[in-house]
Amino acid sequence: MSQMELAKELDKKFPSLKEDFEIPTFKSAGIKDSDEQLIYLCGNSLGLMPRAVRDAINKDLDAWQSLAVLGHGKRPDGSNGWMEAVEEANPILAELVGAKEDEVAFTGTLTSNLNQLLDTFYRPEGERVKLLFEDKAFPSDNYCFQNQARLKGQNPDEVLIRVEPRAGEAFLRNEDIVEIIEKQGHEVAVCIFSGIQYYTGQKFDIPAITAAARKAGCIVGWDLAHATGNVPLKLHDWGADFAVGCSYKYLNGGSGNMGFLFVNNRHFGDEELARPAGWWGVGLDTRFKMEWEFRPIRGARGFCQSCPNWAAAPCIVPSLKLFRKAGGIEQLQARSKSLTGLFDKMLRASSHFGKDFELLTPSDPDQRGSQLTLLFRPGIMPIVFDELVKAGIVGDERNPDAIRLAPTALYNTHVEVVRTVETLERILSNL
Repeated sequence: MSQMELAKELDKKFPSLKEDFEIPTFKSAGIKDSDEQLIYLCGNSLGLMPRAVRDAINKDLDAWQSLAVLGHGKRPDGSNGWMEAVEEANPILAELVGAKEDEVAFTGTLTSNLNQLLDTFYRPEGERVKLLFEDKAFPSDNYCFQNQARLKGQNPDEVLIRVEPRAGEAFLRNEDIVEIIEKQGHEVAVCIFSGIQYYTGQKFDIPAITAAARKAGCIVGWDLAHATGNVPLKLHDWGADFAVGCSYKYLNGGSGNMGFLFVNNRHFGDEELARPAGWWGVGLDTRFKMEWEFRPIRGARGFCQSCPNWAAAPCIVPSLKLFRKAGGIEQLQARSKSLTGLFDKMLRASSHFGKDFELLTPSDPDQRGSQLTLLFRPGIMPIVFDELVKAGIVGDERNPDAIRLAPTALYNTHVEVVRTVETLERILSNL
């Protein structure tokens, strides 16, 4: 059986929801005059637009047009208005991250939420003053950590602990992270890693790292930008204290759409839990009484600050409903492992593997999500990337030498994986 024949069989076994998404074409992307769909492998950066979004957005435009300010309370069809529309997303988000419904809230943006929760949970005191995280975390996280240290009167050079891979290795070993926690945990106020590392695609062992950090007395947080909607999560059961994430990658909520936060319910009764506050953290029953005292909603929604953008919900909710249509994140995980497993196997079997490129992502399926990161020999990545785009394959270039490719479980196919590897082979052979 050829790889293409195998791919077609796997697509029958693991059907996608491709028809529920708007797929860019050669013509729409300005590549050439053809209505053929592109192979979109960039859902780790920006997810595709669900087809249901256009109607949902238009309904809210109609509400704005016909109701104006009254649209905050209801839509023309009688459904919840803008004040409560995003609440429809929270139950599905809770399913995706493994949380109680009152432990999650769509609000703010990824980095603003990270800053907010570190304002709350990073409390340097005595010898416990340090922040522990992975080296080469996403720059926005790095900037946040540095300035959180300064805001709390600490010297970033003294209190930030960056865990690096072993010499000659591309990604961290989970056992090395746990060992550092065991040795230095008494000095660590907050341990915060990415659920999936944005550059390498490595999935960290969230339950093991969380357990080790909590045993050492640390507060444990997670940046789930590249994990939510990509891999199954059980934040409540694993015992994480807090987490943040975004909606525009695997959740397909649209560029710059709302972020979300998670706060473990064991913190709900802590009356000393100070946080940046705003009127959207107050219950709807008292919000418009304009009271002096801040009495937050019990739960993660008590960390909300401002009214959500009206366009947030009609972009987020249709995509989240597709996760339920697909059978949930566990069902999608089986499809994801099949897609990325085929991709990884074919890339490693390439005659160019080890010569023109290598993989920075772990080969173990349990240590990665959808993304594979290819590191090319110096100087050829821009050429390869441009040729891939000309062939209708959209990935994500990371200068100077890497391309990230993410076959996404909701809408990519095994046939697309085979076509991508065949195209890459042709490009590299012609260099």
